[in-house]
Amino acid sequence: MQAKKETATIRGDVVPFQTKMAQAAQMLIAIAEHFSTAPILTVTDSWFGNNGLWKPVYKAIGSRFNILSRLRCNNVLYDRPEKRKPKQRGRNKKYGQRLGSATDMAKTVQQKARSYTVNLYGKQREVRAYSRVVMLKTLKRPVQVVWVFRRTQ
Repeated sequence: MQAKKETATIRGDVVPFQTKMAQAAQMLIAIAEHFSTAPILTVTDSWFGNNGLWKPVYKAIGSRFNILSRLRCNNVLYDRPEKRKPKQRGRNKKYGQRLGSATDMAKTVQQKARSYTVNLYGKQREVRAYSRVVMLKTLKRPVQVVWVFRRTQ
């Protein structure tokens, strides 16, 4: 017996199966078409913070699309590639030196973090934060990573 390939019907029409990533991309592209000049900032959890969502939406929308996503703690971060020397042979490097995982980097940048007062859960709280532009192989592009540390009393 052959299994049915449909997963649902809406008003008698068969709705083809789509992954969460494909559904999210399709919805974001439809929203962006409606707001044709506005920048689109998508806030996602770490599950969507990879090239599976970025690539199709960025291809359809262009540079007005951005993602704000929680970074997985085991994502490996790389420095930006060094500038080419004059008459250097070979192709350009895509990634710089390996910096380690996001957790490893958090340990090294914690001393560089600055203090900020933010309104969090209805109270003024002090946090420490540090940001840096790094390369992610999951997105194949530079991204700004922000580490936020709780203020120790």
